[in-house]
Amino acid sequence: MFNTINEYPLELTGEPQNIVVTKGSEILTVQTIYDKLYIWILTPRNTFSQETKIIQIYDIDGVMQQGADEYKYISTVQLFGGSRVYHVFEIKKTE
Repeated sequence: MFNTINEYPLELTGEPQNIVVTKGSEILTVQTIYDKLYIWILTPRNTFSQETKIIQIYDIDGVMQQGADEYKYISTVQLFGGSRVYHVFEIKKTE
């Protein structure tokens, strides 16, 4: 079985971001390249089923919303020479 590591850009919009990936994909990390955020996801190549990963980015002063969703921590990243710090989470919908 072969897997691929794919890179997806993230935006600092303050809103959750949907990334459509192959079912069974695993989020590896979030890093910066030239002060832009990217998420790397390990994706299996043996299936055509898809799922949506929901990513939320909070700045260091941000407050996580309480609700029925579960947050899974991915990474903390710094932009602009460390003057801005962001925490990145995957939102797992609970029913």
